[in-house]
Amino acid sequence: MLDIEENKNGLTNLLDSNWNRRRKIIDFGSHLLDFKNFEKLFNILGVIDHIHYGTFNKICERITNEGGDARKLVENLILPGNDNKKKTGRTVRSKILLIDEVDVFFTSSAAVWHDTITKLIDFIWENRGSSLKLKNVKQSNQYNASIKNMLISVQNFLSHGYQVSNDKIGYKEQYGISYNTRYGYNILFAYYHEHEQNKISA
Repeated sequence: MLDIEENKNGLTNLLDSNWNRRRKIIDFGSHLLDFKNFEKLFNILGVIDHIHYGTFNKICERITNEGGDARKLVENLILPGNDNKKKTGRTVRSKILLIDEVDVFFTSSAAVWHDTITKLIDFIWENRGSSLKLKNVKQSNQYNASIKNMLISVQNFLSHGYQVSNDKIGYKEQYGISYNTRYGYNILFAYYHEHEQNKISA
């Protein structure tokens, strides 16, 4: 472990080649607590201006607008007389994307919903006028995909650690437990399991 004050020059020289030519984009949750924790270190190393913290949406918006405000650029392209603006050159730096607390991928906004049941229902509805029988449904790709996903989930539903509270199943998020997160059929079988354990009433 290096002492920051005693090894400032060594650390700076070590990182100088990368930091001077790369802009480091670090993506955290919306609270961005780590930026404040490391702000002093970034200042000591002289790289604070090349570090950009933000949520995924903010980082994507920043990248989209790197060449200028995207809305303004479209406006200049469409409206007559706006395409004569002087174009200024800029230094393009290579980029590094670091993702902290990867469980942000498993928040409710990024939850995976299996749509196989919906597709199966759509198939039945769309073929309702053709004397559809159970045999035909079982032979459909939609039926096979739905059953396949159920069989996978029934073996793996415990791998997504969850918590039971007030007859509900919640999944850990970055800063707490979410009771709105869904993992396809996994949550369905989790409810079955907890009901068998008498931890959920129905």
